[in-house]
Amino acid sequence: MTTEAGVPTYVSGTGQVATVWQYQSGRFAPVNTVRLDYLVNTGVAIQIGDVTADGRADFIVPIEAASVVEGSVISKVGGDWHIVPFNAGSYPFSAAWENLSITGGRLSSMEDDCVPNCAQGTTSQFFWHYDPGQGGHFERG
Repeated sequence: MTTEAGVPTYVSGTGQVATVWQYQSGRFAPVNTVRLDYLVNTGVAIQIGDVTADGRADFIVPIEAASVVEGSVISKVGGDWHIVPFNAGSYPFSAAWENLSITGGRLSSMEDDCVPNCAQGTTSQFFWHYDPGQGGHFERG
């Protein structure tokens, strides 16, 4: 849980929906929902951190994937709650990315280069930064 403009806030997920909850009138109430491209992985905790550098909390919602934990970033950066996409060259504007975490206050991912194949590849850490241009997305770097 975190605060949004001083109001206790958290995100929960079920099915293909992330729900933003805020404390109002003595109880938590849903204030927004964000439709996800995939099912929420309820066995993995939602991570909280300001990964868009706007001074407000963002949420990494884990989603179901074949052999890795993928996640979508839910944010209110720019106005309404929404998914912040990833732009990684060959995968432009993806709604989710694999093995996301918050490392030292920054969004990072662990990725396998799959050379010579994914079982024998090298895993490397990549950091992402939020780029507010073109509607807002994450870029590597």
